[in-house]
Amino acid sequence: MKRNECKTRFEEMNFEIGEGVYAIRCSATNSYYYGNTNDIRTRYSKHNWYLKRGRHPNRKLQEDFNQFGVEAFEFIMIAGSRNKEERAMLEYLLITEGRGEGQSVYNAYLPVLG
Repeated sequence: MKRNECKTRFEEMNFEIGEGVYAIRCSATNSYYYGNTNDIRTRYSKHNWYLKRGRHPNRKLQEDFNQFGVEAFEFIMIAGSRNKEERAMLEYLLITEGRGEGQSVYNAYLPVLG
């Protein structure tokens, strides 16, 4: 599975898939934030709202957003899944494998499995 299978600029997200695993990528730093949700539209809206207002709980993601602007960010739908455990496992693997390969990952915590 490739990270760029379904990517778009951060402000132009298409919400055809309702549930799944996603990434927010900063093209200026090639850093990723991974997440999973059962409502991609709401989750995207929350990230967007917090970032644009300087209130995102992930400090490093917010700092990069402030420095590089919305144009440097894209929202990537990695996989659609209705299964909560499957989504959490894929998010976990993306974070741990990314870190293991030296990728810059914004996530401070791993998702809870099981």
